[in-house]
Amino acid sequence: MKPLAELLPVPRVSLINVSPDEENPFYETEGSLLEDHFELNDLIQDYNKEDVSEDLEQLCLMQIGIAPELIASERQAAQMNGRDFCPVAHAGYNRLSAILFSRQCWEEVVQLYNEAKAGGWNVAEMEARVEAAKRALTA
Repeated sequence: MKPLAELLPVPRVSLINVSPDEENPFYETEGSLLEDHFELNDLIQDYNKEDVSEDLEQLCLMQIGIAPELIASERQAAQMNGRDFCPVAHAGYNRLSAILFSRQCWEEVVQLYNEAKAGGWNVAEMEARVEAAKRALTA
C-alpha cells in the first residue's frame, strides 16, 4: 500500500458551487469536499476489517473532520431541491468506533457515537458497539 501522505486528498474550501444560470444550482466540482469524502471512504474501505493501524485511524479522523461541512451542504442541497434529507452511514465514524472498541476505549466509543448522531449521520452500525461500551463502563 502507498504511504499515507500520498493517498490523502487535498483539503477543499466548499462542497458546492452555486450558479443561478444552471437549471440545478447545486453541482459538484472537481476536487470538492464530496469527492474528498468518497475518496477517503474508498481508502477506509480498502483496509481489512481487523486493521487498527494508525494510518487507518488518521484516514477516519480526516473524513470525520470534513463531515460537518459536508452534511450541512447536503442538507442545503436537499432543501433547495425540494427533497427530504436522508442521513447515511459514515465510514470514518464507523471504523474509528471499531478501532476504539478494539482498544477498549469505552468512553471514546460512546463520545464518538454521540458526535456522529448529533452531526446527523446514520449511526445504526455503531449502536451494538456503543451499547457494549456502555455496559463495559458500568461493569
